[in-house]
Amino acid sequence: AAASAAESAAAASAAESAAAEAIASAVAESAVAEVAASAGSAAGGSAAAGAGSLVLANCPFHRLAAAYPDLVCGMNLDLIDGVIDRTCPGELRARLDPGPERCCVTVTART
Repeated sequence: AAASAAESAAAASAAESAAAEAIASAVAESAVAEVAASAGSAAGGSAAAGAGSLVLANCPFHRLAAAYPDLVCGMNLDLIDGVIDRTCPGELRARLDPGPERCCVTVTART
């Protein structure tokens, strides 16, 4: 009986943990989408509904990227791609798309 109670408690704890993780993931996904839209607008980016892309108007690592573009832009891409994969897997993708006077990474909807 003690083993059965312990197994039930462990199963309940696992279910609670899975539910908490699902809720946290949904909250994070919503927050990231909201922040991305706000940041894109504030930075002069394109985050209009239906546009399907986010282009930031300034580079967060401008000084370093000017000296080491391959390294810094690659790290920025990996950083943004990691956030996307964790918060909304399969929905968005980050890609290198350098342009003058803006961030080298753009985020687009997966098609």
